Amino acid sequence: MNGDIVTKAAHITNIFAQYYQQLYTTKADYTPLQLSNYLDTIPIPRLSPLLRAQLNNPITLEEVQEAITSLQPNKTPGPDGLPADWYKASTELISPWLHKTLLDATEKNKLPRSFNTALIVVIPKEGKDPLECGSYRPISLLNVDAKIFAKILSNRLKSVIKELIEPDQTGFMPNRSTNINIRRLFTNIHANHANKGSHTIVSLDAAKAFDSVEWPYLLKLLERFGLGVQFIKWVGMLYEAPTARVNVNRCLSPEFSLSRGTRQGCPLSPLIFALAIEPLAILVRHSPGITGLKLGAVEERISLYADDVLLYLDSPGASLQTVLSIVIHFGYFSGLKINWDKSSIFPIDPNMDSSMFPPTPLQWVDAFKYLGIQVRRELSDFIPNNLEPILKTMKEKLLIWANLPLSIWGRINLLKMIFLPKFLYIFHNSPIFISPKFFTSLDKTQTAFLWANKPPRFSRAKLRAPTTEGGLGLPHWQFYSLAAQAYYVQWWFSPDLTNPNVPLQATLASSMESLKYIPFRKLSDIHTNHPVIVTPYKAWQKILHLYKLKPPILSPGLPLWGNSYLPNFQQIAPYRVWPHWGIRTLGDVTNAGALLPRDQIRHTDTGELLPWFSYLQLQQAFRHQFQRTIVPFVLTKLETTLRNSSSKKLITTLYSLLLSTLQSPFLTAQKVWHQDIPELDREDWEEATDRAYLISTRDKLIQFKIIHRLHLTPLRLYRMGIRNSSHCPKCGAPEANYFHLMWSCPQIHQFWNQILDHIQNTTSLPKITNPKVCLFGIVDDIIPQSAPHILYRTLLFYARKSILLQWMAQSPPTIASWLNLLKALLPLIQLTYIARGCPQKYDKVWGKWVEAME
Repeated sequence: MNGDIVTKAAHITNIFAQYYQQLYTTKADYTPLQLSNYLDTIPIPRLSPLLRAQLNNPITLEEVQEAITSLQPNKTPGPDGLPADWYKASTELISPWLHKTLLDATEKNKLPRSFNTALIVVIPKEGKDPLECGSYRPISLLNVDAKIFAKILSNRLKSVIKELIEPDQTGFMPNRSTNINIRRLFTNIHANHANKGSHTIVSLDAAKAFDSVEWPYLLKLLERFGLGVQFIKWVGMLYEAPTARVNVNRCLSPEFSLSRGTRQGCPLSPLIFALAIEPLAILVRHSPGITGLKLGAVEERISLYADDVLLYLDSPGASLQTVLSIVIHFGYFSGLKINWDKSSIFPIDPNMDSSMFPPTPLQWVDAFKYLGIQVRRELSDFIPNNLEPILKTMKEKLLIWANLPLSIWGRINLLKMIFLPKFLYIFHNSPIFISPKFFTSLDKTQTAFLWANKPPRFSRAKLRAPTTEGGLGLPHWQFYSLAAQAYYVQWWFSPDLTNPNVPLQATLASSMESLKYIPFRKLSDIHTNHPVIVTPYKAWQKILHLYKLKPPILSPGLPLWGNSYLPNFQQIAPYRVWPHWGIRTLGDVTNAGALLPRDQIRHTDTGELLPWFSYLQLQQAFRHQFQRTIVPFVLTKLETTLRNSSSKKLITTLYSLLLSTLQSPFLTAQKVWHQDIPELDREDWEEATDRAYLISTRDKLIQFKIIHRLHLTPLRLYRMGIRNSSHCPKCGAPEANYFHLMWSCPQIHQFWNQILDHIQNTTSLPKITNPKVCLFGIVDDIIPQSAPHILYRTLLFYARKSILLQWMAQSPPTIASWLNLLKALLPLIQLTYIARGCPQKYDKVWGKWVEAME
């Protein structure tokens, strides 16, 4: 306080409270008339009457229930202490009463007091001075009932917001993400723009943007957007006389009032903020005093991700001065303030000098960070500035964590949780194809951690296999990189004109039609070497190679013209005439793979039949090119996925498809087990590798080791020279292999019979003395019901675990040891079901067993 460092919790809390009280106090000093006159100068779009009516319909019970269902579990509650889990567990009881409350609030135009209170908790920002209040991010913990109401409004607004906000804004917009902005940025940095000038990119850093939105401006703006009287009243109710308290180390500040800002933590806030900043984008788009970067018919001016603003300007002269004037004027009414010290001008032309232009409050830079990506002009700088720092941090962290008592699966999960999201984000937004050399270094670092600098005990292929197929899901980094880049091929197969990148890339490819055909042509046919085209193209070609597909890919979408893969069609001239007859792709001239008869090929405008000479040319080219009369189309799952999938989880889907190109690492294990259990066929392996019924990760790892026979046997130890005899320690039989110790040893076989008898007597489930059932839990055809199925497989697994605990001992496991394992396990299973929000499932699966044991 006053420059002094404060250490007592109560004093710290009060300082934070004073800081946020000042931050959230309105600074607006304009009149309603001045605000109205300002908004009159902006061509703000209005919602259609039909959509406005949808937005303002009475709140329904179904909406309340849907909002409750969508609540994320295990989240910190608001001031009333009631968590989302309580609402989710009691949806049927609570939802009618909450619905009635919202209808009553609508009628009275006033919410209950609890809806407008909040607890502010602070999270330190990375790399900021921890002694400054501004170095912390405030999170408003709202009561869940308020969040449910806000979620209902958010769901409604989300369904119409694209009618009001241009595609330049991607922050919090449905089906839009940072990749659109970053791809667009790299496209403009490396494009040859049509207009001459000193091309620049301006990055504006908004100071406390979410916290400084003025409410008079916001509510008037919602009216101009035409959101409707009732919807605006609902929003106003959420912002009517709200209060907050700061919580620091369980010490609460006195309550204080808020009069501006959108609360971080409220489901409605992101969309409200997007609406609040849209007028700035409108002014930049429509200002005659601003010239953007021109590429063909496209002019780039502004790109936004929430409050992160990029401006594409032809010059830091007149255009920039106009922008600065617009921003300052906009900030006066909206509350938005620019942090000039952190805002920058990035010259695309490396020869530009700041002394050549009028002075500005912005900093001239040759590199800047945008949405987590370090941006420089030279593509060769991308890996050193983005990937290598993460790899360096990974090496340092893994060195510290190397001695943690983690299983191999725990170590894999740590890598996936901490580093996979970071690497994948960079892979996805990379403008260049990442060389195999980087992945070699990454794999080397990873392997050293997984095995604690000891020799690996089993292959990387077994670790990389999906968990659903019996593997451990270790990331295949290069495949993730390929999938992350192949994602952009979707933009070519199914161009979305609301994506600002699509018109840009179509210009680079010469036309929208050429853009759609990129995956089927040689790189030399595309006539561009721009990295945003070349990099996904290389990834696509690499994936085709993994699928053992050689171009041309005989897909219905294969272009016939301008395609070096089809030289016979290039001999038919002039190829620009053929589209007039509706002939562009292989699918246009075929039916079930056979060439269409002439009477089915007509001019698209006049309906005239294709001339005989032209048809004979087409027929000859078809036969010579494909060496057959019927073309067998190859419509791969890869192409189908990219044509039809939404962007959501597309990278994950592509990654799974890439893993499917690898040879299964379980073929050896399957062959060995088949020798011991001949009836174990390939169809059984899907069930054998399913470990979802197991609660503990360590137990899942045990089953993984059983599948791969990774436990050392007397026979194996004898062959390794470690043991003097290969005899079984229990029965004395020679050459005791894995199957003997797990099943055929007389003492172990007797143990299995005792286990199966006990299960039958306790649960009435059938006794199935079969190694396929006992060692792999393959019971789908025998016990189809879910609860008995889970119970039976779990009981059998812990019998296997009991055997392993006595693996090299002279005495066999006992029923008592098996029951003790289960007794210790049951509380953990019950807690797991409770944490997953389905406590009743525990009773359904284990109820009879627990009763019998008592």
